[in-house]
Amino acid sequence: MALKQKLIIDKELTNSIKIIVRDETGLYSPSNITGYGGNNGNAIINFEKYIFELVNLENNVKHRQIQSDDVTNIAEYTNPTIARIINKENVIISATNFNLDNFVDSLYKLSMNVLLNTSYNCNAGIGTDVVTNVVNAAAIFAKYKYIFAEGQIYVIQDVIDNNIILDRNIVTAFISFKPLLSSYIYIIVSDELNDSISDGIANLSKNCNNSKAVNLLSEIQLYYWGMQRSLEANDTFQAFEYFKMAKSLACTIHFNHG
Repeated sequence: MALKQKLIIDKELTNSIKIIVRDETGLYSPSNITGYGGNNGNAIINFEKYIFELVNLENNVKHRQIQSDDVTNIAEYTNPTIARIINKENVIISATNFNLDNFVDSLYKLSMNVLLNTSYNCNAGIGTDVVTNVVNAAAIFAKYKYIFAEGQIYVIQDVIDNNIILDRNIVTAFISFKPLLSSYIYIIVSDELNDSISDGIANLSKNCNNSKAVNLLSEIQLYYWGMQRSLEANDTFQAFEYFKMAKSLACTIHFNHG
């Protein structure tokens, strides 16, 4: 059986200030046949960095946090180390790392990318989605689906002869790339929404006869429930629609006292 990365969010500890993630993949063994190394290749000695990316799907704002063992690079984080992450230690993605007070309420795509230290030569120019002159391109495609070059992550869509077809046009020309092991999940940051619901419940306790507010709060909670169920079913589009409807209605709770 092939490698299967397991990216986990600690939902109990995650909030709008920090998102707690963990690589639960583990090492290959008879009891963990989808782990790193062993029959699945990709020995951990070849792990160069972990690149975590958090994308707000409402406005496409992206935040990137790199974990490495390079203590000379102040732009990268070395606590925890790569070895400790591999051994399933939590990684804290903090809003303060991006000069933010908090992550705003939204639906986010969180990806975990392991950069390998193997480099492949090629030719790749700006404005095209084709990487040319890649030796053993088909073998690379069979093993990897993502590459990293000049600070950009690209998805391999196809291979034709010694050419690799990417998911988008190349941003910066490059003459070599490194492969990535990548996985992702979707998460919801909803602290503000939860506060609005709590405020609504508090207001209702003072005015139980406000049927309009009762109906509004019930509708928000229904959308919130639908959002959670849609995520569990991997229906990200529907989850996002429920989120936007709940958020839109929640904006009125603070002012709907009458």
